[in-house]
Amino acid sequence: MKMWLKKGTAVGGATAGRMIASGDDWQIYKTDRESYILAVRKSLAARWSDHPETASLFTPYTKDEDILTFVSKPGWLVSSLSKGPFPRARTQIENFDNACVRLRREYPDAPVTGALFIEECNLILPADPDADRSDDDLAIGTWITGGVHVLISDTAAAHRMASWFPEEVLMRIAEDAKVVQGKGAGLRTRTDVADANVNTDDPVPPVSARREMPDEPFSLPGSSKLEKFFNEEIIDIVRHADEYKRMGIEFPGAVVLYGPPGTGKTFAVEKLAEYLGWPRYDINSDSVGSTYIHETGMKIARIFDMAISNAPSVIVIDEMESFLSERAGKQQHHVEEVAEFLRKIPEATSKNVLVFGMTNVIKEIDQAILRRGRFDYMIEVDYADKNDIRNLLEARKKTIPIDDDADLDRLAGELAGHPMSDVVFVLKEAGRYAVKNRVRTITDEAFRAALKQLKGVKKTKNKIGFSV
Repeated sequence: MKMWLKKGTAVGGATAGRMIASGDDWQIYKTDRESYILAVRKSLAARWSDHPETASLFTPYTKDEDILTFVSKPGWLVSSLSKGPFPRARTQIENFDNACVRLRREYPDAPVTGALFIEECNLILPADPDADRSDDDLAIGTWITGGVHVLISDTAAAHRMASWFPEEVLMRIAEDAKVVQGKGAGLRTRTDVADANVNTDDPVPPVSARREMPDEPFSLPGSSKLEKFFNEEIIDIVRHADEYKRMGIEFPGAVVLYGPPGTGKTFAVEKLAEYLGWPRYDINSDSVGSTYIHETGMKIARIFDMAISNAPSVIVIDEMESFLSERAGKQQHHVEEVAEFLRKIPEATSKNVLVFGMTNVIKEIDQAILRRGRFDYMIEVDYADKNDIRNLLEARKKTIPIDDDADLDRLAGELAGHPMSDVVFVLKEAGRYAVKNRVRTITDEAFRAALKQLKGVKKTKNKIGFSV
């Protein structure tokens, strides 16, 4: 849709930034001072003539006589219930509740679906001419949970999707909004989600799909000790769950893999999830990061809830120091994020979610996170030794044409102590060398040429062990 306000336009003492939501007759913009601009067509504003304050609320936009604008005060939300921006603090939910009370007192039959919410004025303004009161149940639940299709009248489900807000608050909103029981057409309940394996309609789709676990043992060429740990401490428990349960041993506990970058921590967990055939959910800066206070915590909770709904499943917390560093001296929203993990990790493991955390700097992690009951295993992973690299090279011979005369033992010795990314680099460079020289296999000469690219790379000692 064409933006009515150009970026950088001065409106009411603020400067218009990007457009973040829009409808046929309205647009919402972020400003340079953490406020919002609501631009509406005069025809839409005319429908709000029953609200006496709207006459003074909006001002004409000088560059288009058909457009009126409102600029909020910094920190106050302006939102479309159907398109956002969605609430990110409990105060916004409380103020929305007050607006619902006012709306029902003044306009008992006005629909909330598709409406615009102006927080600082306690106003809910209808913006969808086709809206129906029977859709409000879903509209409010979806808005409060940040886009998850859930009925606000199902307060337990809504609370699971928006755990920042107490269930009693959500119940009060449903009562104050006087929602008509939602139609629920096309909705998927949490039971439906659990039975559906993987569906692209999930609010938080998994990274990998569910499939059957193979009969052959799990293999991880290049990391024999991790392979042994996964087989003995995770896969065997999963395969023989009833026998372990008889001995009082439940689902495998959460695991931290730590060590320098390039040691294959993330790759190892990805291969394990693929072997188990369980849907995998990733928590990282891309999936949960937000500039809004509280929103990161809400996204974290949502991913955990979806993983629990699709259990058995795997959660991978990459660069966990970004979320779980020491709380002392940190801002309140960081403390809340750590607290969310403290709540969710034990719940997830108790409901058949395998949780992995990865970090390069274990000393920065909050000690409350590392206590047993949250992460039961802490495994230090260092660079591969000669034997592991030799095993990896032998495994790669099954998929790429490595010449039988290539001295893999010497090559493994040269690469011992290097990051696994260097091993992959040498394999690719040797393959390129073979193609450029029009030979059908990767020869020893090709490997020697590739090794020349790694001059100056510092070697480190091999180490993998368990912290007690």
